[in-house]
Amino acid sequence: MLTNVTDVLHLNLDKYHPCDVAFDNPFEVLESAVVEFEVDTGIMRTADEIPWKAVAEPYHNALYNASLIDEQFGEWVNYTVGSEIVSVSGGPFDDDLVFELPGFIAPLPQNDMYYGLEAFYSKNLKRIYFVYAVENEKDEMATCDTVSGICDFSGPLQEYSGIDRSPDRSAAVYDSMQLVGLPVVCCLCIDYRYYQYNESAILREILNPAVVDPRNSVAYASAGYDGEVRIHHQNLEMNTAGDGDIAIVTVMKGSKDDGRVFTESASFIPYHMSALMGLTLFSSCIISLLM
Repeated sequence: MLTNVTDVLHLNLDKYHPCDVAFDNPFEVLESAVVEFEVDTGIMRTADEIPWKAVAEPYHNALYNASLIDEQFGEWVNYTVGSEIVSVSGGPFDDDLVFELPGFIAPLPQNDMYYGLEAFYSKNLKRIYFVYAVENEKDEMATCDTVSGICDFSGPLQEYSGIDRSPDRSAAVYDSMQLVGLPVVCCLCIDYRYYQYNESAILREILNPAVVDPRNSVAYASAGYDGEVRIHHQNLEMNTAGDGDIAIVTVMKGSKDDGRVFTESASFIPYHMSALMGLTLFSSCIISLLM
């Protein structure tokens, strides 16, 4: 979780049974530990290494701010089969808005999660963003001005496979950071894929963040393999050059650090993060992290 000091994280780790041994309850938590980790220096502190540098303040996580999420927008978007015309009505719009999306293949039924379109609204930029299906199972992207009605079109600058297009799954919009989470279809073990946008396009995909700190505009996630736990962090400043490289720092490395954190060492494979920085339990040898 985030703390009162930027770039200092508190990580909750759970240890499970080794992968190569069968257990009646493979997801039983054997041990839990909390460590402090400095992203910029790579310093880790365990419970025995006090005092710690920071105090946990998880409320800084921008992804927890439900007031930034518009859950109704998908229900305001309408279209008919065989038409390239999309209308938006309700919510913050006094009048019905109508846009033409060239090449749009409107599916039947409209609530199909795999086909159709996903849309979200930026109140700050006064623009609606559409990701919509065209021929050959490809996607196009349009951003439309809600005042002038003029749309800018671009090819798929990003990859949108797995995005849930059904109207009851709305995007999570964090407008102050120009960050959006597009919902994904079931059984992928994540709720959203995250992207940044500007006035004319969805610019880049962001690592699957567990926490986002608005104080320094950095997204954090964890990952690991071969017995290592790592933190990935990415700058979300819109003036960041290029695609915003992801920096990687190692929190734990092999059995040495595992023995330092837990009473007994064991193999572990961090696999995949949820919105709470918790690893989905696909294997009995996983150490999960909550940030």
